[in-house]
Parts: sequence; C-alpha cells; structure tokens
Amino acid sequence: MTQTAVNRSVVIDAPVEHAFKVFSERFGDFKPREHNLLGAPIAETVFEARVGGQRRGRQ
Repeated sequence: MTQTAVNRSVVIDAPVEHAFKVFSERFGDFKPREHNLLGAPIAETVFEARVGGQRRGRQ
C-alpha cells in the first residue's frame, strides 16, 4: 500500500493571536460539517484553546 502525505499552508495578513482565535472559535464557519469521521453531520466543532487542547465534534 502506498501512503501519500499532503502538506498545505496558508499565509494570511493578520496577527498570530487573531488568526488562532478565528480558527479555533469559528472553525465551523469554513469547514463543512459533513467532512468528519463520524459518518454523520456534526452540530459543532469545539477546540480547547490551550496547550495540549483537544478538538471535538458533537453530533
């Protein structure tokens, strides 16, 4: 089986703190709910905005 890695980066004109806040608090605004491993759309994605924090999807 061949494995392929995908690397993607995006550069935005915003302070790091603002970019992280938008990414972690408004993730559902740009990530389709049906794109997940749960097999069903999720109600929301929650990030724990701390070192070692988790990302959780809720159905």
